Amino acid sequence: MCTHSHCCTLAEELTGVPGVHLWYSPKRYARLIVLKHKHKLVGWPAHVPYEDISKIKGGNEVLETLLDLWRTQTLRFERATERDLWYAKVDPARVHPN
Repeated sequence: MCTHSHCCTLAEELTGVPGVHLWYSPKRYARLIVLKHKHKLVGWPAHVPYEDISKIKGGNEVLETLLDLWRTQTLRFERATERDLWYAKVDPARVHPN
């Protein structure tokens, strides 16, 4: 089952950053993922709102899709570029996965 805790564990594995947590609001994501850990989430499907896993509509089908994307690393963390870091400071919505 794909849960917030499961996704945080995957985030730790993919970023190599122990204790990393997922944040969903543009400002928190920019500050606590992009700026703090210098990573960004790539490959989030456009049709799925980037929000807490427990709030995503569509049931198991959508969650299984996300989990499959994680497993194949289509959905993954990459190092943030200098431009990503700049946008995270001045326009957090520009680095948000959706």
